Amino acid sequence: MVFRKDINGLRAIAVVAVVLFHFNVAYFKGGFAGVDIFFVISGYLMTSIIFNKLQKDQFSITGFYLARAKRIVPALLVLCLILLCFTWFTLPPYEFKNFGKQMIGAATFMSNFLFLKEAGYFDTSSHEKWLLHTWSLSVEWQFYILYPVAIVIIKKLFTLQNTRWIILLCAICSFLLSAFFPAKQAEAGFYLLPTRAWEMMSGGLVYLFALQVSHKKSVVLELAGLLLIIPCIIFLDSSVKWPGSLALIPVLGTVLILIAARENSFITGNKFAQYLGSTSYSLYLWHWPVVVGLYLFGLYQTPLWALTGIVISLGLAHLSYTFVEQYGRSSVNHNNYLFQLGKYAAMSSVIIGAGLIIFRFDGLPFRVDEFIAVADKEQKNRNPRAECFVVPNSDPTSPMCVFGENKSKIAVIVIGDSHSNAAITAVAAAIPAEQGGALFLGADGCISMMNLSTPYFDQCGAYNKKILSYLDENLSGVPVILINHITKKLLTAEEKSPNTTIYLNGVANTEKAFRPLFTEQYANHICNISKKRPVFIMQPIPEMGVNVPQTIIRAKMYHAREIDVSITRHDYDSHNYTVRDLNSSTAKTCNAMVMDPSAYLCDATTCFGSINKRPLYYDDDHLSEYGNKL
Repeated sequence: MVFRKDINGLRAIAVVAVVLFHFNVAYFKGGFAGVDIFFVISGYLMTSIIFNKLQKDQFSITGFYLARAKRIVPALLVLCLILLCFTWFTLPPYEFKNFGKQMIGAATFMSNFLFLKEAGYFDTSSHEKWLLHTWSLSVEWQFYILYPVAIVIIKKLFTLQNTRWIILLCAICSFLLSAFFPAKQAEAGFYLLPTRAWEMMSGGLVYLFALQVSHKKSVVLELAGLLLIIPCIIFLDSSVKWPGSLALIPVLGTVLILIAARENSFITGNKFAQYLGSTSYSLYLWHWPVVVGLYLFGLYQTPLWALTGIVISLGLAHLSYTFVEQYGRSSVNHNNYLFQLGKYAAMSSVIIGAGLIIFRFDGLPFRVDEFIAVADKEQKNRNPRAECFVVPNSDPTSPMCVFGENKSKIAVIVIGDSHSNAAITAVAAAIPAEQGGALFLGADGCISMMNLSTPYFDQCGAYNKKILSYLDENLSGVPVILINHITKKLLTAEEKSPNTTIYLNGVANTEKAFRPLFTEQYANHICNISKKRPVFIMQPIPEMGVNVPQTIIRAKMYHAREIDVSITRHDYDSHNYTVRDLNSSTAKTCNAMVMDPSAYLCDATTCFGSINKRPLYYDDDHLSEYGNKL
């Protein structure tokens, strides 16, 4: 097809927005919308390729797949290979194992599903995922697989002319799904094709309906498009539900610029924009690992290093474009599509195989010394009975696991969220064998007893209702221990976001009514339980503010220092005063008892995250199986 300078310049706008957003540059908080611009451009180009060849009766699905593979696969695989060599020397086993999993996701174009199961795209922990940005490549590739097949099928049932109306209908359905996708499942809406397809189909519709405009109108349309895109990049931020209905703004802006088709525009047609547009794919691939590297070495928040990172990204992108992309775009042998697709599949299988080996053999721990290996093992030293921990689902039900040597009778019941899961084995170990075991009723991300609904666990309240009903009808007289991760931030949140807002009986934790409602219901539930049995309330576990094993490992690997991690006792007391007071006053009201872990994890001045360089936590606030025994 004919090369369009305006589309190449649009790529430049998109990649600049994404790169500066990821490097945390001021006034680019909405730079993530650059990915949406890429999707629209991609949809336009793919539709033009497919329909041009269909009209000439020259379209081949395998040829289409091959062309996409030549465009995407070589640079991606080279990135994976070079990162594999780099991370071999810089990542401890636990993180290297995760990197192996990310390589599999990237090379199979399924990484959007992989990252959907983990923390959100905008979470701080995302800065430790070397291949996080490949989620968008996976979405595009899934579109490339399905789109031409769907068009060929539709063409056989309808005329080529009517096909565009069906695509319009599909785009509207996808947009409505995106716009009305539940805020509590925002991550799925962000990562999955069904809520993204409308953006690509929007670009396709520009080609299919082929609006022609005069030169004067094209200038106005281009300006209008930029006036839609630029404010999104400047004023949006990660608190908004995305893509959602707001994504219509940058998508419409991109559509207007595509319709304008201004080949000689100063904005999209200048030499710098053309260069950035040509290298945009390689720049997109390489900038994120540079961001992760800066974050890993503690340099991410430094403006000078951010600028250095941008320059390094541009240099790597130039090398990738010159020596990988350009080479990979050599002419296609039209008589050998399947053979060449097989060649790319074989290349991908090498990366997939390497990822499988790394994942299967736990990050190949022989690469690191014993000090690092000890700290690294603590990241995996968690409750071994994962099947006993209730995870979010539509009908959460406890498997009613009993921990301890003697499972024939119940000595104590433990309820709570992930902090209860991190402590249950220590509770069971403390029970004399003749008394029985510990019944575990914990649920991940679900503070016990409360009618809560969270973005992570929509049915938390329903699960807690089952637990309260069970306790009311069973095991009267058996003590209950409550171990919950309640924080001051949860009780007094100020900034509302669909990704973080928690609701109690429909009241958001950003509202003033939330805290008194929580306090009242918390006391009511505990008082009701304590009528039939002793109740023990665990005070907050100290939060270290950093991933303890990772901090110890990185100090050793990157700075040759052996350190312990801790916070001051003053910090613990000040951060947890509200919650400790809530627990103490509730215990007094309900004749319950308070268990205080700080007596064992802190002294008069310090709360310890590690002792003699061995972590007590497997992350920043969950005790490991070693630490919980304290």
